[in-house]
Amino acid sequence: MSYQNYETNCTPNNLPAVLTLSNQELSDLYSSYGNPQGYLENGYYCEIVNDDLPAITLDNGLKVVNFSSPHSFTFDDNKVLPACNVGRMQSFSLKMEDKKVDAGAFTALYKKFVLTDSIMEELDRIIVQGVDLIIVPFPMLAELAKLETAMPYSQMCCTASLDRATKVCSSSEFCFL
Repeated sequence: MSYQNYETNCTPNNLPAVLTLSNQELSDLYSSYGNPQGYLENGYYCEIVNDDLPAITLDNGLKVVNFSSPHSFTFDDNKVLPACNVGRMQSFSLKMEDKKVDAGAFTALYKKFVLTDSIMEELDRIIVQGVDLIIVPFPMLAELAKLETAMPYSQMCCTASLDRATKVCSSSEFCFL
């Protein structure tokens, strides 16, 4: 039997909780809190928790996610945003295009970062989940800043290191372009 984590307020006290449910338990939840057509009644929600998208809530209440970094982030409130798994990191890495220029004694490589469709689709998916900040690599942030779009990419940022030696990040200051 397989199980999946769901964030829901379909609980006896109607308070949000993360529940690990089997398919049968999910069906029972929808029967208890839903209408005859199989939809949840107004005011109730049940969303899959995307376990491969590391997320934490900082002490100041900000919900922060790690978009694709293969390393964790430790904040000054002692919360740790976990690293992304290798599959996620590879799936949502920027595409790089190289331009080689003969410079005589050596070859100069000019790197161009390219946002892929899968990156843009994943960012759009995360934005609607109600997170406050999406930690992205700086090259990705720079490419997003170049976009001329009405899309709400203002949630994308980089961490602000308080100490380069310990790599502790600020929980109240973030870098934007």
